[in-house]
Amino acid sequence: MRVTDRIRDDLVVWTAHDARGAASGVAAFHGPAGNLTRVLVVLDYRPRSLPERAAALWHAQARRVRLDLAGFQHSVSLGIEIDGGGATGGDGKPGDPVDED
Repeated sequence: MRVTDRIRDDLVVWTAHDARGAASGVAAFHGPAGNLTRVLVVLDYRPRSLPERAAALWHAQARRVRLDLAGFQHSVSLGIEIDGGGATGGDGKPGDPVDED
């Protein structure tokens, strides 16, 4: 995964490519009130292989996105730094490889 653009505490844009498919997405963070944060994710996924295309029929990718977002929420609630040093080892600049899965 490669972060292509980032506005700290507001927006993250990324792309990811592997043998299974290509994905690109945007996550926007909005603070409606107090301690609450609303996360809006727009994801474009293009499966390459036949098994991945078959999985798309059963919305497997949508379930995976929900699990990934739940993991993100858990990490943030525990105070784990996702980007900018901590868990990823990058310095948080656009173009840094975050995960090479």
